[in-house]
Amino acid sequence: MYKQANPADEVLRRKGLRFNNEQTTIFSPTTAAGSMSRVSTQRRPRPEEFDCDVEVDGDPVRDSTQQTNGGTPSFASRRPRESTPRSGSRRRKSQEPSVVSAMQSYICANDTITHAMAECTTSLVDALELLDGGRVHDCLCSAGCKSKVSDARSNHETILPARGQDLDFINIVHSHLIHSEWDKLSKLAPGLTPFRIKHILLKTRKDHVISFEFFNWVDLKNSKSNTLDVISIILHILTKNRHFKSSESILRRVLETGSSDLDFPRRVFDALVYSYRMCESSSRVFDALFKTHASMNKFRNASDCFRWMSECGFYPTVESCNTYLSALCGLNRSDIMLVFYKEMRRCRISPNVYTVNMVIDAYCKLGKLETAIEVFKEMEGMGLACNVVSYNTLIAGYCSKRLLSGGLKIKNAMEKNGVRANDVTYNTLINAFCKEGELHESNKLFREMKSADVAPTTVTYNTLINAYSENGNSRMAIQMFDEMCVRGVKADILTYNAVIMGLCKEGKTKKAAYMVRELDKGKLVPNSSTFAALITGQCARNNAGRAFQIYESMVRSCCYPNETTFKMLISAFVMNEDYDGAVRVLKEMMRRAMAPDSNVLSSIFDGLSRDEKEDMVMDLRNEIESRRLLPEGFEKFAIMRK
Repeated sequence: MYKQANPADEVLRRKGLRFNNEQTTIFSPTTAAGSMSRVSTQRRPRPEEFDCDVEVDGDPVRDSTQQTNGGTPSFASRRPRESTPRSGSRRRKSQEPSVVSAMQSYICANDTITHAMAECTTSLVDALELLDGGRVHDCLCSAGCKSKVSDARSNHETILPARGQDLDFINIVHSHLIHSEWDKLSKLAPGLTPFRIKHILLKTRKDHVISFEFFNWVDLKNSKSNTLDVISIILHILTKNRHFKSSESILRRVLETGSSDLDFPRRVFDALVYSYRMCESSSRVFDALFKTHASMNKFRNASDCFRWMSECGFYPTVESCNTYLSALCGLNRSDIMLVFYKEMRRCRISPNVYTVNMVIDAYCKLGKLETAIEVFKEMEGMGLACNVVSYNTLIAGYCSKRLLSGGLKIKNAMEKNGVRANDVTYNTLINAFCKEGELHESNKLFREMKSADVAPTTVTYNTLINAYSENGNSRMAIQMFDEMCVRGVKADILTYNAVIMGLCKEGKTKKAAYMVRELDKGKLVPNSSTFAALITGQCARNNAGRAFQIYESMVRSCCYPNETTFKMLISAFVMNEDYDGAVRVLKEMMRRAMAPDSNVLSSIFDGLSRDEKEDMVMDLRNEIESRRLLPEGFEKFAIMRK
């Protein structure tokens, strides 16, 4: 029998909506073929709950329970009427469209609010999940994570469930693991696959110790089974349990194996993103990746990782940022370091004292002392207290600009502010005054250092001994050396070299030889500077032959001279009019790819010409030209060709 269509169903069909019997569920067609997306669910309103007039097809229809009195239709109240509906009563058919329209208006009016509430709820859930890492700003960009990484999470947050033999294998291995039955596990090693390993790690992730032991065991038995997906899971487990050293060690090993692949860092990051929610992880796993890149001096990879993290709403900790900044400082890339610091501030990563100290040092190295002072003054506004490193860095900046009085003012200011000067403070100032030749001020600071109960170090004594030796005061250098030994400060090879150089400059070669023998007592080995000092002493006594013997001993000891040593030897031979010896040293110099300067060549060629050794001149000229070591602007050869 033909069933008459319900007017309510007809209205909903035209709108692309439909009702269930017990609940009112709005379904809207989507772009996908035949797919329907559920928007909202609420209790189905009864017709008698509407106490208002409605319009159907433009005609106002008054509720039968409301008195008209010729007045205008009233929409004063949309709340359900509290009166009990009449049981068994039925509405007239002419009123059915009115009821449907009222229901339609009621639902559509709340449609926008429902969508907004759903989006806000999703954003809040994502934000709370990201707060697991303990950083509030990690969730700033997590409202749905609208980047492409958010899509990756939703597509890869689960893995296929284990069934059949895989499930049995996983349960058996898990049982052996929790009972530490490693002998039985060894028999199952051939059956390990990446799929099974991932399930086992997920099953044991609540006990990170067992998970890590199992991962290491698999790495020994069948390292190829530890794929990137497997490694990402163990990294999530370790970082969530704050085992950062272990996770960074794994990351370093993984990144070193894939260093030849330019896309490998991105693949590692994506693997961590895909397994992020599945492992209930925290943002510290990405922080560990960034820190590992920085500690390996992979600055491009670290910068890329920082950018990828920010796209996901994650940011590294200030400690990891400090690792990156410190690595840049070590390579004297202060310019890049300052750019990264500004990016840190833009991303609201709060710096600590260590961060700001490095920034001050960077500005000082770039010669921007005024900017460094401004940053120093801003520390209090950041809620940071200047420490001794802050003051020492600024003092070093003043000294590098040769503003020694400014450095002393900073030292006095730090003492007034309750920051006690240390050995680095005094060593920086003493070294600056020594370079300027103001040994009196250096001695004054040295005495002040001892009176302030700041123990002088090896660096302190080496600075003073070297300054006295350079100024030709070997007596004070020896006195400082003796005081150093009495105080129990250990002398190093730099200490002995400074004393030997001071003695040799004054021609005191016997005392210098005695100091060389003393090296054995301190279990120290002579280096190039030691031999250069001895050669200097022999040259000062015009003993070129002895100087060349020391040079040969130097080469036998695998210590190689620099250009200064070669020029000193050549000058000694020329002064003794031993041009054959000078040529021999010159050839040694060229053999080591060191270009002689114009003065050296002029003195040798002039001497050879006076001795009428034209053949030697021609041979030497040809050898210099063939090695392309001819000094720029040297015209001697042109004269000889005529």
